[in-house]
Amino acid sequence: MRKFNFLSLLAILFVVAFSSCKKTDPAPGPEEKLANKEWKSEGVYVSGTKTINPNIRIEFVKSVPLNTIKVNGTTLTGGATWTLSSDGTTLNITYLDPVAVLSSTFTPKTQTLTVSNLTDTDLTLKGPATEDIQLLGIITLTPTSEIRFNTSGTAATPVTDANLIRTGGWKSETGNANTGLFVNNVKQSDSPITMRFTSVFGINLVTIGGVPAPATWTLNDTKTTLTIVYPKNGATNANTVTFNISRLTATELWLGSTNSATIMGIVTFSANSELRMVAQ
Repeated sequence: MRKFNFLSLLAILFVVAFSSCKKTDPAPGPEEKLANKEWKSEGVYVSGTKTINPNIRIEFVKSVPLNTIKVNGTTLTGGATWTLSSDGTTLNITYLDPVAVLSSTFTPKTQTLTVSNLTDTDLTLKGPATEDIQLLGIITLTPTSEIRFNTSGTAATPVTDANLIRTGGWKSETGNANTGLFVNNVKQSDSPITMRFTSVFGINLVTIGGVPAPATWTLNDTKTTLTIVYPKNGATNANTVTFNISRLTATELWLGSTNSATIMGIVTFSANSELRMVAQ
């Protein structure tokens, strides 16, 4: 009995000693929570109300010698990088404006964002408290708005169409009876314009008149509605214009509007008018 008690005591002492030597893994710090995850956009919220969902997926990659950034699975080029403050409340990103890249302009931009929420699964970013900014050059964040991300959901894949994003783009030209601005199938004016719908870094962008416009585009699931979003540009406020697609083929694109609208000040739509373009 004494031998049994002595051996039992030794076993207990061994377990206690081993347990006291085990190290407790430290809780992950802010950078560990942020880095090397694909953050999926929940949407842009203004005063707590969801306004738009730009369907953006961002990954802040921890790497040497510089951290890198992925957007929609594509690594941003041109020295795009990020740093996070030690307390996890300030995120600095440097990137090439995708609109400027289309114009062959390669000047990096730097933005400072407030991280208002960062957990293992959720991320919320805010812009400056005194001015509007365009996150990554395209997503407008006002002083009262924020963009929310998570890792657990599935970001919706942006709808696209091979005809819409054709390489040559679209045109309405002077003297062509089949293009221009129409009302009730009657041509009102030539309204010459060229448009091209493309994607840079996985982000949908618009080129108008051969010049990249500071705007993004989205299609609805049935490809019957085209929405163009213009971010704030200088003194010009952000704006969203939605068009009905009445025809989209390999050779024709017809955009209609039920309300008054304008495309970059080039073509002005009256209510119930339609811009008809052909393949360029």
